Amino acid sequence: MRILDEARHVLRVELRALQSTIDALDERFERAMRLLRQRRGKIVVTGVGKSGLIAQKIAATFNSTGSVAVFMHKSERRSSRWWATTNHAWRSGPTRRSCWWRPRKPTI
Repeated sequence: MRILDEARHVLRVELRALQSTIDALDERFERAMRLLRQRRGKIVVTGVGKSGLIAQKIAATFNSTGSVAVFMHKSERRSSRWWATTNHAWRSGPTRRSCWWRPRKPTI
């Protein structure tokens, strides 16, 4: 296969994937966007393995757009205590400037 033919093939595959994503958008996407807009505090993104790597990139993207986001490995969310300080640094255990943070299941 020639390089140009291969490039066209790849772009056609990607185009079909984008079209199926567009077709799959529904009220759940709109609800998720509303929740993100109305949120107070940090956006916590979790995952394990490959989904964890993707979650780290999503958290970085949120941070680059001005939203405060953190990545938390899914196994860490079950730890006995997690404290989020007001300066956006994560610590385990109480500090003078900390508030209790308890993960909850998303309602999306």
